[in-house]
Amino acid sequence: MTEMRKIAPSEIEASNSVGSQFGVSGLIHDNDFMYWFDYDNSKNKDESLASVRYMLEGRGLAHFFKDHIIQHSPSRNNFSLLDFASGYGRVSRWMKEALPGTQIFASDVHQDAISFMSSIGVEAFKSSSVPEEFTPPCQFDVILSVSFFTHMPKPTWSRWLKRLEKCLNPGGLLVITTHGDPIWHAMGSPRPDEDGFYFTSGYSEQKDISVTEYGTTYTSLEFVVARAREAGLRVEGIRSPGHGNHDIITLRKADRSMYPSAFSPPTMLTFLKNKFRKRIIR
Repeated sequence: MTEMRKIAPSEIEASNSVGSQFGVSGLIHDNDFMYWFDYDNSKNKDESLASVRYMLEGRGLAHFFKDHIIQHSPSRNNFSLLDFASGYGRVSRWMKEALPGTQIFASDVHQDAISFMSSIGVEAFKSSSVPEEFTPPCQFDVILSVSFFTHMPKPTWSRWLKRLEKCLNPGGLLVITTHGDPIWHAMGSPRPDEDGFYFTSGYSEQKDISVTEYGTTYTSLEFVVARAREAGLRVEGIRSPGHGNHDIITLRKADRSMYPSAFSPPTMLTFLKNKFRKRIIR
C-alpha cells in the first residue's frame, strides 16, 4: 500500500480557476501519480503553481496532439478518439475542448481513475493488465497513447501494439510515444538487446503497479517499425524527438491484403526474373 497524499484545498482552488476559464473541471484526484510526480520533481514547491502547471501542461498536450492528429488526417471528419492509459485525466479532460464535436473516450487500469473521470465528464472505461483481455465497448478512429509504451516490458510491448490495432476502425490512426535515441543518454546509455529493446524495473512513477510490469523502456526506431508491421500497422510518421525527449510514432491500420507476401528465396528469384525478363531478352 502506498501512503495516501492529500491535495490541499488551495491547490484545487487554483486548478479550478484555470479550468473555469475553458469550461473544464479543475478537480485533481488525490491519487493522481502524474500530479505528484511533477510536484515532487519541480524545483518550485509552491502548491498553487503545481496545480496550475498540471492543468496548463495537460491542455498544452491535448492541443499539441490535436494538431498532430489533424495533420495526419483521420479516416473521417467526425472521428472517435480513445485516450489509452489516460491516468486521472490530465489530458483527457481537455480533449473535448481541443477537438469539439469529436467522440472522446478514456481508458485506464485504475478503477479510481475511471470513476473520477466519469465524475468530471469524461466517458471512461476500465482497461486490463493483460492485453488480450482489453475489450473496449466500440472501435475507434484514433487511439492516443502517451507515455505508455515508454514503460512496458518486452513480453507485453508487442502484445499491446497488436491489441490496440484490433481496436481501430479500418484506416484508423494509432499515435504512441516512445523512449528512443533522444532520451537514451538521460537513461544512462543502456545497452539494448539484439532487437533494439531495453527495459529496467528500477523506476516507475506508478507506485501501485509492480515495477516488473511497468518500469522504464528504451526502444530503437528499428524495433518499433518491425513490431508495427507485424501488428498490421503502417508507419505514417516519426518525430524524433517529438514532444520533449519522447519520440512520436504515428501508425495507421493497414489493409493486410495490400501487403506483399513474404518472399522465400525461390519466390524472390522468380519475382526478379519476371521483373527483368524483358531487359534480359533485349
